[in-house]
Amino acid sequence: MLTERNNALDSLRGFAALGILVWHYQHFSALGAFQSPYENVFVVFYKLGWVFVDFFFCLSGYVFYAKYFDQISDRRISLTRYLVLRISRLYPLIIVTLLVTGVLNYFLKLSTGKFYIYQNNDFFSFFSNLLFIQSGFFQQEFGFNAPTWSLGIEFWLYLLFFWLTIKFKDRRYLPLLLSLVAFSSYNHQPPVGIVPFTPEFERGIGSFFLGGVVYTIQDALSTQTRKTRDLIGWSAFTIASIGIALLYMKLSGRFGSLMTHDFLAFVLIIGPALVLSAAVSPSIRRILSLRMFSFFGDISYSMYLWHVPIQLSLFVLVFAFGYSVQPGSHLFFLAYMATVVFVSHVSTKYWERPSQAFIRNTFIKSNESHQVYRELKTGERYATK
Repeated sequence: MLTERNNALDSLRGFAALGILVWHYQHFSALGAFQSPYENVFVVFYKLGWVFVDFFFCLSGYVFYAKYFDQISDRRISLTRYLVLRISRLYPLIIVTLLVTGVLNYFLKLSTGKFYIYQNNDFFSFFSNLLFIQSGFFQQEFGFNAPTWSLGIEFWLYLLFFWLTIKFKDRRYLPLLLSLVAFSSYNHQPPVGIVPFTPEFERGIGSFFLGGVVYTIQDALSTQTRKTRDLIGWSAFTIASIGIALLYMKLSGRFGSLMTHDFLAFVLIIGPALVLSAAVSPSIRRILSLRMFSFFGDISYSMYLWHVPIQLSLFVLVFAFGYSVQPGSHLFFLAYMATVVFVSHVSTKYWERPSQAFIRNTFIKSNESHQVYRELKTGERYATK
């Protein structure tokens, strides 16, 4: 069971969020053709950044197995408390960014006659975003703050995880079985569609329960010596690094014959290996726990949800008020990234944490609420609670 915060995992989450920001930098192509800034450096992010969503799923699977499996299987946490913890984590920022995105896009619609970035901004799309059914249950175009599609998938994965943990207490084989079945279905051509609803569910199930497999491995290694765990952790990190290097060489046009299946290589090998390395190795954990890294983990959720509204704000300046920007310039790229980081820091400190503390203090029993408030105020377990 996870008893203390693993800042290394938070740092990995922060790096993944930055990768999503670079991937979505392509939205600025609406301002005109441009050469992607720092393309040679960030080519993996620019061309394959979308797979970091699967890395989020894998990280979540590891954390939930580490933190909640024993509590749920031993009936030490109720479904009500579990849901309050999850909803208080997701909803405050989802609601705010959904409203901001809606206002900005409809202002652009009135000013220019069309929506930007995501087109499906109707009444049904708005409420499907609120109910976590915007992507997993219906095949529809992205709308409003579209990155929330993965959070919709995650919410239902949390419930599936809770139910499976109650029904099947033996974690040794079930996560691996679910992950293999889901990935086999998702990657089959044509899609098998084992999971009713949409392929995004299969994608989420595959990576989430693969994270559970990683936790099972880490748990089995917990009795080993520090030296042994370091050796295994650095071996996993080396495997992941080689995979990333091969991806870089292929996507930059240098060498690609050894990296054919980009998606599978990342979600089945590179991502889980990175999670395992940070979970097992004390020295890797110490390095990745440095504040210069874990800071981005603390604000990763805000970065993920605020970058599209910030992009739309820039679109308003350009299309509605006539400002001129150069998204292809390195200076604009750095200024944009810095803006997202700043807004995310402010959002985390002054909206997310206070909102979570209020909701949990209101709906969780009084003998638990003081501890929850203290944890949120000090940042303990914030990233994974």
